[in-house]
Amino acid sequence: AHDVRVVVLDCGIDDGSWLIFHQRLTGRWPKLRFTRLQIRDEQLAHFNLSGVIDHPTNANFARLLLPELLPGLDRIIYLDCDIMVDADLGRLATVNLDGALVGAVAEAHLPKLGQNLPANAVTETEADAVAFNSGLLLMDLAAIRRSDLIQSIVKLPPSFQEKFRDQAALNYLLRGRWKQVDDCWNRQRFVTENFTICRDYPDSLWHFIGKMKP
Repeated sequence: AHDVRVVVLDCGIDDGSWLIFHQRLTGRWPKLRFTRLQIRDEQLAHFNLSGVIDHPTNANFARLLLPELLPGLDRIIYLDCDIMVDADLGRLATVNLDGALVGAVAEAHLPKLGQNLPANAVTETEADAVAFNSGLLLMDLAAIRRSDLIQSIVKLPPSFQEKFRDQAALNYLLRGRWKQVDDCWNRQRFVTENFTICRDYPDSLWHFIGKMKP
């Protein structure tokens, strides 16, 4: 029933694939309004990416550009591309963040903050705090623009990029500034060779973490 605006962060989609993607989705859901935001390498260069290799590519940092890329929007739902939506996102869009910069779901497989950060990045007490998974973020863009979040990420040491990358940076800098939302908005699952998609938890968002995807 909602008119939905979808912004796709494009860090390397070729034009032919984009055309097929756009035609199929708008043909099935005519209320979708698509915007393609093509991210240039130089836009990501200031995130100190010299150590970023392997599975999480530089594209992971594109979400950090959203406050400046979407100046006319004050709130958005960010989704990784390996998330399957099986719920009404309108319910999430209206969640009260109580002054937090983002809403997120707890990290399911590395649940403590200290497990998501470089060694000795936080105190022992802070290390036991809950960490969040950054694949789903309810982002208060207006509040983020007023904060020092993006500038602080740029200043982080290379150790945050070499292994843990953008999720580590966000968990570190958002300590005390994020709100935990219901697990249904980011059910994190590894896909094994025997995996099947079944609605064991209806009205959920399924995040297929790891290298194997359905």
